[in-house]
Amino acid sequence: MPYFHVYVACDVFGKKLNYDLTFPAPPAPNLLLEVASRVFNEVAEQRRPAGLPADAARLHIIKLTVHTGQSGRPWADLISGGQLYNGVQTYLLQNRSQWHTEVQGRIPTAELPPRGVSLEALVSPRPVAQPREHVSLPHATPYGEQFSARAAPSMAREGVSAGTVAAREPSGIRATVAAAHSAANSAATVSSRDKASRVFDELDAQRQGALSESAFVKGLLHTFYVRLDAARARRIFERTDQDSDGVVTRADFERFASEFPALLDALYFRACDRDLDTAQRREMKALQEGLSQTERGLLQAQQARAKSEAEKEAGRKQLGHTEEVVEQSRRKEQAHRDRADQSTRAATESELRLGDAVRAFNDAQESEERCRGSIQEAIHEQEIAERRLAQQQHELQRASERQEELRRELQEQQSVVLRIQQAVGDCESHAAAAVRRRSDATIKAQEHERVTAEAREAVTVAEQMIASHRSDRAEHDRRAQEAAEAVERSEANRQLQERAVDGLIERVRQSHGLCEETQNRLEEQRRQLRQKEEENSNLRSRRREASAEEEELISHEVSLREQREQLERSELQLRHRHTGFSRAMGENQPQYAVSPSRPR
Repeated sequence: MPYFHVYVACDVFGKKLNYDLTFPAPPAPNLLLEVASRVFNEVAEQRRPAGLPADAARLHIIKLTVHTGQSGRPWADLISGGQLYNGVQTYLLQNRSQWHTEVQGRIPTAELPPRGVSLEALVSPRPVAQPREHVSLPHATPYGEQFSARAAPSMAREGVSAGTVAAREPSGIRATVAAAHSAANSAATVSSRDKASRVFDELDAQRQGALSESAFVKGLLHTFYVRLDAARARRIFERTDQDSDGVVTRADFERFASEFPALLDALYFRACDRDLDTAQRREMKALQEGLSQTERGLLQAQQARAKSEAEKEAGRKQLGHTEEVVEQSRRKEQAHRDRADQSTRAATESELRLGDAVRAFNDAQESEERCRGSIQEAIHEQEIAERRLAQQQHELQRASERQEELRRELQEQQSVVLRIQQAVGDCESHAAAAVRRRSDATIKAQEHERVTAEAREAVTVAEQMIASHRSDRAEHDRRAQEAAEAVERSEANRQLQERAVDGLIERVRQSHGLCEETQNRLEEQRRQLRQKEEENSNLRSRRREASAEEEELISHEVSLREQREQLERSELQLRHRHTGFSRAMGENQPQYAVSPSRPR
């Protein structure tokens, strides 16, 4: 069958021991404490040094802690079975005494208990009582603060067992541990001499080694709050002061321990209660300081969360603004690109018009060249016609000259003259036609020159328009590039702001988690504080009940002691009377020797 392993460590005579205790099922904390106490007490008995009393070898265990694995608080009080798991590491804390002082040290590897240790409780068939939830064990510091139960005097005197106390109180764990480890260990194992020494140290606040009557009475009435009148307290002092020197020494105080045991127990446990009260006040103060610190941490976490929320909202607004800027930059970039495209189309159209103008200019130049050729041809033909005309005129002159000479040949030459005249008329008509063609060619040349000038002006205007469109296109390209760079920068800023917003969201989430964790820790500390206050209230109520019983016992004991003293005085007076009566009877009467009786 499977077993449940619990590793229990403890300090035995200055050495750390760690044993593997096996259970058939997860144990209840009270059963685990009982079994671990039994195992380590038997181990301490086996390891007891020579000359050490048996009572000193017994471990005064006050607390069982469990390892939590947390870095801030690795150890916690074992208060419920839910804290136990298979293979859990626990540690037993002991009460500080003259034989033991708890010191920190490394816990060794767990091993099985040594042979000879009784482990019947581990497999006991009796049912395991489940503890109530949220019931804490008796408090102690990690160094073994003093511990005592206020009901210990009455339980020790009346013989009340730990089981009876556990059944009487609602908290079984606390009653079992408090009764078994406080009443038994404190009342039964502490000797009267140790109790007297402890009470004497409390009364001797000035550490003078002796108590005056005023210090003794003041200590009883005001330090320990014993309900006695001053006269009774002075009579107790006189009873304790054996040599009647006006002071009570430590040796004299031992007589007080023997004659007033109930009063001594009450004073001893009240001294222990003062230490417990001091420890509880320190613990309550530490809890309250921890609670205040946790509340301040919660407030800071809430402020940090609010700040993160505000930063997150600001980041989101900034991110929205950046997205608007990116959108505007994109629209500007698109507008510049559209304008650049328009400039490109206009430049293309201007280039097409420039090409048409260049072609028209070339056609005009060709026409001009043709006109110039025609003019040259007309001039050439005119010159030819003029030369012919001059030649014909010269021939006509020669013919006229020869007319006189050749009248006879006149008639013969008339036909020639007529033909020459006709030729001259033809030449003149040709010359006139050439002049007309030259004039027309000149007009055409002038028209072509005007067209050429207009074409040149159109080419110049087209070139200017092309240069302007090109400059506009370059400007729009530059602005589009700047807009693209602005878009890239805005996109990079948007990504950075998105990452910043994501970081802020993560910080807000962490702040929420920290606030929840701090609130949970605050609730846990408040619950512990309320639990401690309830425990202190229960302890104070039990103290009041025990104080009432103690006062009755003290009053009864002091009354019995006074009655005894009165009886002793009466007996002494009777003895004196008997002695005087015997003397008065005379010498012949038998003498009875009465030995003084010992005080009971």
